Amino acid sequence: MAHQIIQTTLAVRALFTALMIDLMLEREVRVGQQGIWGGVRQDWLYGISKRGTDVLVSLGMAPICVVIGIILAILNPVFNPGPLMFCQKRVGQHGRVFEIYKFRTMTPGWVETAYQRFLRRHRIDEFPQFINVLQGNMSLIGPRPETPEYVAYYAIKLPRYLERLDVCPGLSGLAQLRVGYAANLSETRSKLRHDLRYLRDRSFLFDAWIACLTVLAVVTGPPRDRSQGIKTKEEPAASQAKVEKGKLIRIERSVAEA
Repeated sequence: MAHQIIQTTLAVRALFTALMIDLMLEREVRVGQQGIWGGVRQDWLYGISKRGTDVLVSLGMAPICVVIGIILAILNPVFNPGPLMFCQKRVGQHGRVFEIYKFRTMTPGWVETAYQRFLRRHRIDEFPQFINVLQGNMSLIGPRPETPEYVAYYAIKLPRYLERLDVCPGLSGLAQLRVGYAANLSETRSKLRHDLRYLRDRSFLFDAWIACLTVLAVVTGPPRDRSQGIKTKEEPAASQAKVEKGKLIRIERSVAEA
C-alpha cells in the first residue's frame, strides 16, 4: 500500500512538472510579459507583492525552522558531529556579497552519511535561508546565489551570466528545479538558460508555479538524474572539468564547515 502511494505521488509530480514546463516554457507562453495583474511584469505592484509574500512566508516558516533546528541539534552529535550551522559568502543582487545560512551537512574529508544525504535530498539544510529572505538578501524564488569565485569564473566563460544579478537570488528557482546542481561548464550554461528565461517571464503567477514544484521536490526529493540512460556528447574536457570542480567543491565545503 505504501509503495503504491509513493508511486502515485511520483506520477502526479511528474505530470505536474511536465504540464508546467510544456505550458509555460516549451510553448513559450509568456505569462510574465502580461503578468497576473495584467501589467508590465516588473511593475511596482509585482515587486511589492513579491516582497510581501517573501516576508509573510518566511515569518510563517520561522516556527518550523526552530523545531527543525532543535531536532537536528539533538541528532547531530550522533549522526553528524560538529557545528549545527555554517555560513558562506554568496553574491546577491547587483553583485552585493552576503552571508548565506545553512544547516551543516558536510564533514571534513567529505565523509557522506545517509543522514546527511537525507537532509540535502529534501533540502532541509536550506531552511535557515529564510533568515536571508527576511534580511532582504534573498527572495523565495529566483536564481540560486553562487560564491564570488564561481561568479567571477562564469562571468568570463558565459556571456550574459551577470544578468542573473539583476534580480534578488532565490531560495529556489527554475534552473534549480530543471537542472539541479551544476557540476561543469555545460550544466552551468544550461542553468543560465533557465535563469534568463525566469528573468524574462517572471511574474507572481510564475513564482507561484515554481513554489508549488519546490514543495513537491522537498516532499518527494529531487527528480532522478535526467542524464541517466541518455548519452550526450560533452564539450571538450568537460568530464575532467567535472571531476576537478567536484574536488574543489569538496575542499571548499570542508574548509567552510570545519
